[in-house]
Amino acid sequence: MKVGWMLISLAAVAYLLPTIVSRVGCVEQVPSVRTNEVDQQDCLVGGGREWLPGIELTHAADVYDSLDSVAQRLAAEVVAHLLSDASYDRPIMIGVRFVGDILDANQQSIVKASFERGLRSAGSEYSAFNDNRLQVFTDQAAPTQAMQLSIRLDNEFSVHNEKEVKSLVIQANLRTPDASVSLSPMQLVSKPWVQSWNAFRSRHSQDNYWQYRGNSMQEAEMALADQLAHQLVGQQSRRRWLWNRSSLSVPSATRLILRELDHCGLIVDRFSQTFQLRLADGTQVPAISRCALLVDQNPQRLARLSSILTSAARHQSRDHWVRSCMLGATVLVLCVAYVGLNSLTQGYYVWHLRGICTAIAVIVSQIIV
Repeated sequence: MKVGWMLISLAAVAYLLPTIVSRVGCVEQVPSVRTNEVDQQDCLVGGGREWLPGIELTHAADVYDSLDSVAQRLAAEVVAHLLSDASYDRPIMIGVRFVGDILDANQQSIVKASFERGLRSAGSEYSAFNDNRLQVFTDQAAPTQAMQLSIRLDNEFSVHNEKEVKSLVIQANLRTPDASVSLSPMQLVSKPWVQSWNAFRSRHSQDNYWQYRGNSMQEAEMALADQLAHQLVGQQSRRRWLWNRSSLSVPSATRLILRELDHCGLIVDRFSQTFQLRLADGTQVPAISRCALLVDQNPQRLARLSSILTSAARHQSRDHWVRSCMLGATVLVLCVAYVGLNSLTQGYYVWHLRGICTAIAVIVSQIIV
């Protein structure tokens, strides 16, 4: 009888073990963004159609990352204005004039070249914008009959996450022989690592910079945490000894890394941009959002994060063994109680006692776990 009850108890523990492991070991699934979009050579994770070049030609944005993207958007608005008359088919001459001294000669040249390139791209389907009929001049070299695009830039300072952020506010005005039109104001926050990732990496070839992209900041952070969790958990799994099996699961490590992102110094910079879609009545609604993180994955920073994961794994392992011991002690006490009570009642209430002991074991195991 005693042997039979012990076998039943062991079977009950075996039955409850998967539940205990799933609770204590945290093997439940969480959303993961680990996909084939990880480019190990370019240190780039994520991306989609919203990162295709030239999106500024079709959508206005709340903020721009470079002078090139600003010039591209200015070109798109100029083309839209000139083509508001469907019969427009005259040669186009535009002089670009900069108001103020914020931009140096080289930056002004970049804006002019990008503006001209944007005009040809946005108006590629129209004869007025072909190579022979489109001319873009500096303000001093523009002929008197040319249209004039005046670009004014002003510095603006704001505070974001307790850090001062410098941006440029761009106001542009297009003067044609028929009218003068003010274009949509724009805001520029220079992010060279967003504008040209390959060029940025070549300038920082000695650093271990990575870029993580997503449709939202949460998605970009999840991509970063998921990538680091796979990397660090894999390293810890290879290093651990047989008698030291403590290790976090990847989902558990991902959640812990997400909580530590703002404290471990990995994230160097952030960029968030929303492109607008203009409806037929002129209303603007969010159409596409894209966010990116610049991350410095140098060994020192990763070692600090790895030590946090190791400490959490050891704590989890100790907690697991404590709960396992408590559960084992509970089973032992119930076995002794069952044997004693069964002897006193001479086996008349054996099934009642078994049911009560099993119920108590289940309740206690749920409390402990």
